[in-house]
Amino acid sequence: MIRTLIVDHHPALRAGVKVVLDAEADVVVVGDTGAQDELLPLLRRTRPDVVLLDCHPPAVVGLRACRLIKCLVPAPRVLIYSAYADERLGVAARVAGADGLLDKNSSALDLVQAVRGVHSGRRLLEPIEPGDVQDATRSLDRQEAQILAMLLDDVPPSEIAVALNMPPATVGRRVNDILGRLCAEPPWNAADVRCDRPAA
Repeated sequence: MIRTLIVDHHPALRAGVKVVLDAEADVVVVGDTGAQDELLPLLRRTRPDVVLLDCHPPAVVGLRACRLIKCLVPAPRVLIYSAYADERLGVAARVAGADGLLDKNSSALDLVQAVRGVHSGRRLLEPIEPGDVQDATRSLDRQEAQILAMLLDDVPPSEIAVALNMPPATVGRRVNDILGRLCAEPPWNAADVRCDRPAA
């Protein structure tokens, strides 16, 4: 059984997705929320296998929340579910450690298959083209661009800290700054996520 948690600020969308997923014999929705302060307690209480995570403000700030979720032990799979699933978000989703990215315009069948796919260990992220990285780095300073390049090469934050001679906490803050610049996300009270897991 694939235990799934839905995180989205639209109650009607959460209800619709729950109906779709609960109709499947191998999927069960163990909870849903659109409130930032409910996320961590709900994750600890329900221990989902897959988190279906909206990343559009003013919801739980999805990409930073994704980084936090991926620092849990054990970490659930995270499927970003967004109406803005373009190349730019694809880069940011990799930086945040997401396991997949799905457009909200996708069919119910695609949604179910994506949940099953990330649960089985598949990464449902489109390949990043050089032009996508160049576009992403335009909003970054030189050090942020270095960090982005290393994250996209699956270098763990702890190794980035050593390579750039900076404290791990500083790397964590810079990664969150990068996510904010890539997707124009507002500040979030868990921005100083410290995590040694690979962020991509």
